[in-house]
Formats: sequence, structure tokens, C-alpha cells
Amino acid sequence: MQPSKREPYQSPAQPHRPQPPHTDAPRRSPAWESGASASCRPAVPPLLLHRSGFPGSLPPAVRPPPPILPTAYRASSGPAFAPPALKHSAASRVPSAAMMVPLDPSDKPTSRRFIAEGDTVVVYERHDAMRAVAVRAGGVLQNRFGVFRHDDWIGRPFGSKVFSTGGGGKGAGGRAGGGFVHLLAPTPELWTLVLSHRTQILYIADISLVVAYLELVPGCVVLESGTGSGSLTTSLARAVAPHGHVHTFDFHEQRAASAREDFEKNGLSSLITVNVRDIQGEGFPKEHHGAADAVFLDLPQPWLAIPSVGLMLKQDGVLCSFSPCIEQVQRACEAMRTHFTDIRTFEILLRAYEVRDGALKSAIADEEATVGPLPQKRRKFTAPGENTDCTQKNSYILVRPCSTARGHTGYLTFARRLVYNSQTES
Repeated sequence: MQPSKREPYQSPAQPHRPQPPHTDAPRRSPAWESGASASCRPAVPPLLLHRSGFPGSLPPAVRPPPPILPTAYRASSGPAFAPPALKHSAASRVPSAAMMVPLDPSDKPTSRRFIAEGDTVVVYERHDAMRAVAVRAGGVLQNRFGVFRHDDWIGRPFGSKVFSTGGGGKGAGGRAGGGFVHLLAPTPELWTLVLSHRTQILYIADISLVVAYLELVPGCVVLESGTGSGSLTTSLARAVAPHGHVHTFDFHEQRAASAREDFEKNGLSSLITVNVRDIQGEGFPKEHHGAADAVFLDLPQPWLAIPSVGLMLKQDGVLCSFSPCIEQVQRACEAMRTHFTDIRTFEILLRAYEVRDGALKSAIADEEATVGPLPQKRRKFTAPGENTDCTQKNSYILVRPCSTARGHTGYLTFARRLVYNSQTES
């Protein structure tokens, strides 16, 4: 089988270099092409080859020419396929299951992938203004910074900075409009900030403490009562992936259906099972008896479900109960004393700080306006043509607490199931 020749990618600033004539002399084969025949070559994912030859990955001066691929590459246990094109297609992109939580350690992180049609992108305008957008061909996003076409996003890596088109003029992310946004890869932390609020949600500060104190590692089984908007559930799934599982329950059927749809969109269906059940009145299903490594409760009356939690947890398993009122915490702790130990309650108050650039020139002006001009300061006469703007040289960083801070969210109560043996039972 004769390999087909393909012209190397030519940058506009790089002159054309003709290919050397083909000879029968032996050449050094790349690592993926080593072997006596095509049948014993290792199977290489087409998207991996596509990424390695993407034109924008290296500058023209150091960009190697793309490898010469055979017209039909046949793996040892699969059909032949043509060399991948330089433009992404829906068939060649990584499934959406690898977007937020990688299920296979060999999968590349989302931040190293390229945006394709159907992906969910977090459009970052500023730290307090983000939104989740589903990329589709011909789609348009309009905000205060201008008009952004989805077609300009496809093929770009996550984390790219794109400029508005101003409704026309320059395309492909040109600077016609002047405004810009960043295209971020969806993560559980970002999803918490952009999801649709069907109920009050847990935020990153509380979620981080829950995941840490529940001692979650890959492979754990978690029971959650109170799915709500799915903010915590997404982080729980990432903590137990790829072999663990989260069973979440909600008594509201429509709310559970909406959460299930979000999990499917983010590729988490294999890690999360959504059920409709009233845990306060019915308890957890019997099939989870003694199989849960951790349980999380977000219920108005958690003390009603604690007896069922004691049956579901493994010995030395951990329970967490979230309650907004201290009276709920008191009654829950009374119910935990029978089968639990190491009972602790936390309240997290997060204080954020604002960090931004400032100019020393403005600081001097404020000081003079307050106490008057300083007598030792005299005007400096400069020569014609000398730059008198010292704002850039005398800049500083301003750090101060944010004017708006999130206060009380709720109380997190943790408890560990007692370990029973022959001595304690007697």
C-alpha cells in the first residue's frame, strides 16, 4: 500500500517549500507507524492525531510538517478509517461524557480540548457575570460587549479570548466590536455559578468542606437526599469518579427530571442516578442497606431520616446534614447520638477580597484634595518631547474587601457511624 502525499500546512508568513521527490530509500517511521505491517500497528485515536497536527498549536517557525498518513489506516480490531481532517466534526470529537468529569484516565482534560458543536461553554464576562452556552452552528450570543458568533468558537481551544464582531465586519473573532469574552471549560465549580436555580443551592465554600469531611475518594458510593438544582451532586460525582456512584433522591418529580436532564447534558449519567422518593417519610431504599460510604441530607426535618441513614451506611461511614436553622441542628444531633459519634457542626463565612490595578497619580491627587498640596513638592520642568505620563511606571495593586459578601448559608453537621463489635454489643 503506497502512502498518500499531503502538502504541509503553510502559514501566510511562511514561503512555500516543495516536497522532496519520493524515493524507495528507507525512512524513519514515526512511533505510531512502527511494525512490520499495518495490522500490528497500535490503534491511535483519530482525535489524538488531529490535535497533534492542529495548525494553531505551534508558531510557524517551529511547527513541524504533518506526518504522511496512509490513505486507509486499519487497526488490529477495527474498520479502516481515513486520516482526520484539520477541522473538527461532530463525529471526531470527544464525547460529552469527558467534558466535565473524565471517566477514563487516558482522556485529555477538557482544558486541552477544542470546542466543537454541541459542547457546553462557560462564557466568562467578569468574575460575577458568567453564563453557560450550548455551542451550535449558526448560533449567536449577544451581550453588553457585542455580538459573538458560535461559528467563530468552533475549533478554538477552551480558555480562548474571543472578540465581538460588532454585528458585521471582521469575522472569526476579529476586533471590529471591541468587546471580548473568555470561553471556559465547564467544571463542577463553574457549573455551581451558572446553573439554573430551581432551589437554594450549596456554594463552593460549603461544597469543599462537605467533600473533604465525607472522605470521598474514587470508587465511593454516596446517597444524597435533596437533589435540588444539582450543585452539590455534580461535585460529589467528580469526587467518586470514575468507578464510584451517587444515588440522589428528591420528592419533587419535575425537579428531579430537570436535574436528570442537566446531568445527561454534562455527561454524568453513568455516575449519577436520580430517583423520586420522599426520604423523610419512606427512608432510603433497602437495596442500599450497608452499601453507602457517605450520606448527605438536605431536608427540612433531617432527624426523621437519620434512623434510615444508620442502616444504609457502612461501619465507620460518615453522615453530613445541611440545615439553615440552628433549631434543626439541635434536633438532628439528638437523633444522631444513638448510632453516631464524633458529631461536629460548622458554619462557613467566606470573605472575598477585590484585587485591581490602580495608579499612584490618582492616589497623590486624593491626598492633595484631602490635606492640600504638599509644600516640598514642586513642579518638575521637563524637556520638550519628554514623556511626562508616569501612570504606568507608578502603578500599584489595590486590595480591599468586597462591598457585598455572602453571609450565613447554613450549618453543616458531620457524624461518624459507630463501629459495633462483640464487646460493644454485649
